[in-house]
Amino acid sequence: MFVNLDMAYWAIYGLLAILGINVFIILAMKIRKKQTQKKTQKCVQQFQEYLDTIQSDLKQKDRLPLPDKPLNKFEKQVLQQVLFDWIHHYSGEKQTKLEILCKDLGLVELNLKRLKSLSHKTQVDAAYNLGVMRAPEATDPLFQLLYRNKRDSTMFIIARSIAQTSDQPAKVKDMIIHLSEDNHNNYALITDISQESSLDLRVIYTQLLKESRPVLTKVALLGLMEESTPDLHSQVLPFITSEDKEVRELTVQLLIYSGACSASEIQKFIRFKDWEIRSFIAEWIGDAKKTEYTSLLEEGLKDKNWTVARSSARSLLKLGESGFEMLCKVAQTNQAGADVALECLHEELSIQASKAEQMKQSSDYDHKLYIFKQHFGEDQQLTPAM
Repeated sequence: MFVNLDMAYWAIYGLLAILGINVFIILAMKIRKKQTQKKTQKCVQQFQEYLDTIQSDLKQKDRLPLPDKPLNKFEKQVLQQVLFDWIHHYSGEKQTKLEILCKDLGLVELNLKRLKSLSHKTQVDAAYNLGVMRAPEATDPLFQLLYRNKRDSTMFIIARSIAQTSDQPAKVKDMIIHLSEDNHNNYALITDISQESSLDLRVIYTQLLKESRPVLTKVALLGLMEESTPDLHSQVLPFITSEDKEVRELTVQLLIYSGACSASEIQKFIRFKDWEIRSFIAEWIGDAKKTEYTSLLEEGLKDKNWTVARSSARSLLKLGESGFEMLCKVAQTNQAGADVALECLHEELSIQASKAEQMKQSSDYDHKLYIFKQHFGEDQQLTPAM
């Protein structure tokens, strides 16, 4: 019994010792953090005059001046933090000047050394910093780190820095292909990372269209979306028959944005097997004010898919008085889509009534209400809105 009691005491002493050590470590970390913050603030104050000079010279001088004295490692890291905030804030020529200043201060060299650290956390932090500075000399070392790195979330941080530092589109392509090898359908993230590059990537996106893997096709289609031109039509059109649903959706979107689709193709898309594509086309007709496709919206209003029918109804409302009147006519029938049409009419009149009350201008609301009453007479459901 006494032996067991002694063991219990020793166990308690041991736990108290562990607790005391943990408390000591936490307090030490807090003290160190406060000391670092004070040291950082003091350093910023020492360089405040220099930083003010940099900000004033951003508009005037082609190359920003260096401090009067050599910098130690801590001072470089403090100035790096300030300059990075400015790089994120500015764009164009001012941003480029700050990136050059970072190199002149030795920050690129400092982070290239940190890239060789045994600490993975330090390596990733250095990779991020090199990306912010868009240092071309860091691209190859970053690739080496990427190939050694585990396929986890830090891989995307390194890849983004490669896109930012690369001075050749082919290197961005190599990065895209490497990221796509994990068999995850993260094409949107890969495209977003690649577009951090300041290079024209249209050529590599076009090359990726020839790759067999669907994820690379999606990256290419999404990447070309913002630079869609009529000449892409013939290259992209074959993907409309892809077995991958997302490839088909992206293909139709790119074809529409290219501005090269014929009326027969638009008609084909509004009747496509994928409801997402039918809904997209219906929304596009309204957003683009394509009144010549009003009859297709009337057809879409009768679609069996509720989302497509509602998209068609909302787009008819965007086409002005003619679309509003067509909705009224459909809502009076017993055909498919009548319920959706009436629901959207009620919503539109309620919205217009609210706007009229706020803006003290009721002409648009009064006109639509007049058209509605011509078809339906007094509608009790609209009483609260009126």
